[in-house]
Amino acid sequence: MGKTQTADLAHQIAEQRDRLTESVGAIADKIDTDAIRTQAGAGVEHLLDTATDKDGKPKRGLLVGLVVAVVALLVVRRLAS
Repeated sequence: MGKTQTADLAHQIAEQRDRLTESVGAIADKIDTDAIRTQAGAGVEHLLDTATDKDGKPKRGLLVGLVVAVVALLVVRRLAS
């Protein structure tokens, strides 16, 4: 490989590196981790509020529904096989 080819290749690599750096920077700008954490935390809090009573214990109806769903899933899987 001649000096010209080596220099051209080095230049192409540098340009590609610059483009990749810009792309990664743009992606990082779009991802606001604080907002994601806040939304996830609010979702978990809402789920816990919905699934538990005022003492923090699981609501009875939720447990019954969960048991029914699991039994139904097992029956369907058994019938399918």
